[in-house]
Amino acid sequence: MSATLAATARTFQPAATAPTPVGDTVLIVEDDQAIGTLLKLLLAPLAPRVVHLRDGAACVRWFTENAAATGLVVMDCGLPDAHGGTLAHRLRTQVPALPILVTSGRPQPDVVRLLAADGPVDFLAKPFRPADVTTRVRALLATRAAA
Repeated sequence: MSATLAATARTFQPAATAPTPVGDTVLIVEDDQAIGTLLKLLLAPLAPRVVHLRDGAACVRWFTENAAATGLVVMDCGLPDAHGGTLAHRLRTQVPALPILVTSGRPQPDVVRLLAADGPVDFLAKPFRPADVTTRVRALLATRAAA
């Protein structure tokens, strides 16, 4: 992890008003190890288990065994072996209305529109601020609590 990302992760403090953890796993699918590690550090206070996978094939294998335990997915659109939007839609076939936070360095309006038809989704452009990650994840987790 770069020194800048490590410093950001160490100095970022989640808001004092963070909701109680939901008791479910947060799945991060991000091929960039540094970004995946930063996301895992940021999201650890929000869920008892955070899993980081680096490609679509690993995601499909893991999700097949752990779909029922997954409460939220943070999905990069630019994976080396799959398009994150297509992969996220595939996960939704197993867990309808699964909350998904899509990340990308480029706008993804078609992906967001497709996923929004099936359940809660948000988009976060890279580069992102740590506070934006946790704010959006909290909002998506709240959709589960309200359901």
